[in-house]
Amino acid sequence: IEISVDVEGVTDTSTIAGIYADGDMDGVIVNSGSIFVTADVRDISESPLFVHGIGVAGALNGTLTNSGDIVINVSAENADTTEAAITVLGLGVEDEVSGAIVNSGTIGVNLTVTASETATYVDVFGIDAGDIESGGSISNSGTISASGTATGILVGDVDGVVSNTGSISAIASVNGSATEGLFAYAYGIDAEQVDGSIISSGSITASATASVTATNDFIFASAYGLDLSDVTGTVANSGAINATAMVSGFSLRGL
Repeated sequence: IEISVDVEGVTDTSTIAGIYADGDMDGVIVNSGSIFVTADVRDISESPLFVHGIGVAGALNGTLTNSGDIVINVSAENADTTEAAITVLGLGVEDEVSGAIVNSGTIGVNLTVTASETATYVDVFGIDAGDIESGGSISNSGTISASGTATGILVGDVDGVVSNTGSISAIASVNGSATEGLFAYAYGIDAEQVDGSIISSGSITASATASVTATNDFIFASAYGLDLSDVTGTVANSGAINATAMVSGFSLRGL
């Protein structure tokens, strides 16, 4: 599957996807081939834009499997608003997961933003899902790379299992200038309440760099290999976690 789209002046919520289930998914979605999505976005100012490799608009009760390649490249120009947002997702499930998300392939998602004069809300996720219910799971034995304001795996509460035996890389780099604040965030795995298990024996890299000028607000960079809220379950790492954050530039409010 290969999709190339030019988007200009989005005025309503819009979705671009290689494969998309517009509701709950009780069956099986399998990608063992290649999904390439390219989007050039200009003058987004009013409504959000979502770009998926594979997306599920509801709950996942079945199985979503990728053993192939998912590559998404989005470039945005003149994204000068605090009201609209651009979200890029390799595998995305909007609601809870009681089934399984399995990646043994390659997921690469990248978003670049240029000519932004005000704060722009952009997010890049390798895998994004709601709560992982008891009996539900996410497993990565492949490669996940996210570049932008990036998170390798983002979930809500975890009552099931999130496991990584592969490679997760989240790279956030912000350059340029803006009248409002500029922020670079990178998370390897980001979760809320963990009553189940998060287990990693693979590698997790999170890197955030901000090299900018912000005239009216802060410049900020943060990087977390694992970012969790409350933990009453199990979090175990026997692999490698590397997290780095760097800020340079000028701000009247501070760095």
